[in-house]
Amino acid sequence: MKEGARITKLGSEALKSSLNQNFDLVNDIDPIGPMFASVWGAMYAVFSTLIEIYNDIEIIDLCIDGLINSIKICGHFSMTTERDAFVSSLAKFTGLQSR
Repeated sequence: MKEGARITKLGSEALKSSLNQNFDLVNDIDPIGPMFASVWGAMYAVFSTLIEIYNDIEIIDLCIDGLINSIKICGHFSMTTERDAFVSSLAKFTGLQSR
């Protein structure tokens, strides 16, 4: 929990400090596929873990949005195994697998 809070604080500070910087708009989405392929497992673990341990509706909403957007990215780049993992997790947490 302490490590998570520390990382959150560092990320928040980095975001605040970057608000005054200029960013270049890039329209090439091809690099997203390989980048996502290398981090999807960590994202899956984070979303699933946070949904399981927190009762905060805002955190849960953000994680569900993360799962949905991950599914979209996987679909776009034909990442079927990864997509199936995210869909299964989303179904589990939304109660769609319940009988």
